[in-house]
Amino acid sequence: MILANAKGKIQTVLGLIDCERLGFTLIHEHLLSDFRCLMGASEQNSEKALNLLKDDKHLLIKEVARFRLAGGGAVVDVTPLPHLGRDPQGLVDISKETGVHIVMGVSFYTENYYGPCHSDINRMTAEELARVYIEEITTGVGGTGIKPGIIGEAGCSWPLTKNEEKCLHAASITQLETGLPISIHPGSHPKSPMQIMGILKSYGVEPSRIIMGHMEETIPPEEKDLRYELAAAGCYLAYDTFAVPERALPSFARELGDRGRISQIADLVGHGFSQQILISHDSLTNELMHINGGPGIIYIPKRVIPEMRLRDISEKDIHMITTDNPSRVLTIQ
Repeated sequence: MILANAKGKIQTVLGLIDCERLGFTLIHEHLLSDFRCLMGASEQNSEKALNLLKDDKHLLIKEVARFRLAGGGAVVDVTPLPHLGRDPQGLVDISKETGVHIVMGVSFYTENYYGPCHSDINRMTAEELARVYIEEITTGVGGTGIKPGIIGEAGCSWPLTKNEEKCLHAASITQLETGLPISIHPGSHPKSPMQIMGILKSYGVEPSRIIMGHMEETIPPEEKDLRYELAAAGCYLAYDTFAVPERALPSFARELGDRGRISQIADLVGHGFSQQILISHDSLTNELMHINGGPGIIYIPKRVIPEMRLRDISEKDIHMITTDNPSRVLTIQ
C-alpha cells in the first residue's frame, strides 16, 4: 500500500492526524462548491444559480466556526473534481481559522456533471483515472501539497453509465492502493446501492471501506428489508440530507422530515447496525447557511441530536454515529 506510513491516521487538508483527534464529524458536506451547471447557460447569473455558488471562504469561516462552538470537530467536503468548485486552498484557510479538521474528497460526480472533463473520461481507462486520484492523494492537488483524505463523492446514476462504472473501477483501484474509504452518491433507485456494492466488491473493495450516501432519498421508508440487506452487506449508511429543502428531494423523502430520518436510524440501531450509521447535511446552497438565515451546519448538533435523544437513541450510540464511526471509516487502513 502506497500510504503505508500513514496507516492508522486520517488525512486532512492540513496533513495527517491521529484518528482520536477527529471529534464530532459531518461526513458529507460541500463547504466551497459551484453547482451552477444545474442551470442553463443563460441563467448563470440568476438568483437561483448564484444560490448554487459557494465561493466566499470568509462567510464559510464564520459558518464553520459556529459548528466548532456547537461541539463540532470535523467536516468532510466531498465536492467532486475541479469544475464543480472544489477549492483546496480555501478549505485549508477555513480549517486554520476555525480549528475544525477538514477532509477533502477526490472523485468525479455523475456523468451529466462531467462538463469539460467528459472527453478525457471517455478516453481514459480506469487505471489512468485512478492515477489522477492517486497523484492527488500522494502529492497533493496541482502542486499545492493539499491532499484528499477520501475518494468521493463518486457519482452514480440509475441506470449506471459505462463511464460511471469505469469511475467506480478507478475508485476501487485507488482504495486498494491508498487505504482511503470511498463515498458513494447512489443512483435514484432502491436497487442502486446493492448494485454498486456488488461492483466495488467484485474489484476487491471491502464493504467496511464504503460509505453509501443519501439513504433517505434512495430507499423508500417502506423498503426496510432493502436497508437491512445493505447494512448486513457491511457498508456504512449515511443519512446526509438533514435540513435540505424538501423541494430538492424525491417525493417519498419529502414526507420523512427529521423524525422520519431519525426513526430509520433508530430502527437500524435497534437491529444492531449502530456501528455503520453516519449523518450530515449535504449543504450545497447558500440559502442553507446560518449566516443567510438557513439552518447551517449547526443543525445536526443543535436540533437533530436532541431529537435523537427523545427517540431513545442512547448517548453511546449517538457518540458512535457522530464520532466513532466517522473516525473509523476515515482512518487509512
